[in-house]
Amino acid sequence: MICRNCGGEYPDYKDNCPNCGTRNPNVSYNSQYSAPQNSGNRNGGQYGYQQPVNTVYVNEPDVHYDEHVSIGGWIGRWLVMCIPIVNIIMLFVWAFGGSRKYSLKTWARARLLLALIVIIALLITVIVLAVSGVNVQEVFKNAKYYR
Repeated sequence: MICRNCGGEYPDYKDNCPNCGTRNPNVSYNSQYSAPQNSGNRNGGQYGYQQPVNTVYVNEPDVHYDEHVSIGGWIGRWLVMCIPIVNIIMLFVWAFGGSRKYSLKTWARARLLLALIVIIALLITVIVLAVSGVNVQEVFKNAKYYR
């Protein structure tokens, strides 16, 4: 739906425009909460407080932080992480997929970040050893083992 006040787009089921706070004319509002029009007070039948017209309302985020992963879910994910190749694919699915479980997303993103750090550290080590001329096979070939 397009807001008639600011021109911003928002879903039809929302009560107010997220940009300017204008009420959605397609949503029916419950009249049981409206103030009585003629109460006989000194403001000519109106209450002393007038609601501002352009109030900006904060909408709930799309991610619900109250959805948690159960203990069985964590055990199942741990077992999936033991399967080669599948574990990497599932980490990407959990990290960047449409899961509403916030703890699972952050855990998967942290695992991917740690894997990236380890890969970069290994590459730096291999490059440094190659540039310095160290032959790792020769180092281990001449090593003496305790018997």
